Amino acid sequence: MDQNQDLTPIDFSTLKWITIPVTVCDQKYILREADEAAAQNFRNARMKGMKINQDGKVVGLPENPAGLQKLLVSLCLFTEGEDGKPDKQVHINSLDKWPARVIKTLFERAKRISGLEEKEDTVEELEKKLEEAKKREEAAKNS
Repeated sequence: MDQNQDLTPIDFSTLKWITIPVTVCDQKYILREADEAAAQNFRNARMKGMKINQDGKVVGLPENPAGLQKLLVSLCLFTEGEDGKPDKQVHINSLDKWPARVIKTLFERAKRISGLEEKEDTVEELEKKLEEAKKREEAAKNS
């Protein structure tokens, strides 16, 4: 057994959402941590934007990182209902009218409360991840 392996108990005795109240122009919203479907949607969109050369090597990062920011914000931002709880998810297109500084702030906070903060990968790290994914895909095809 790996001696660095963390064997401490894991206790999710509550699945209460992490939420942050947000006010934009007197309109009340709630920024809620991403559920797994939203987190997966965000991660997939991030990977799709990577540029890959003919040899299958990653040569560039997503062209539209702001689009990724807006995506995560739209997946985590809800209007506040009369009961003070998240009501309706804010549509991604409605965020186009908001200042970039607002989207950036909400994005950074959504990443943090959702556990989606990752250090920026180098091209070499992305190439390694892509190669590992290709191997898993090939193994799945052959099984």
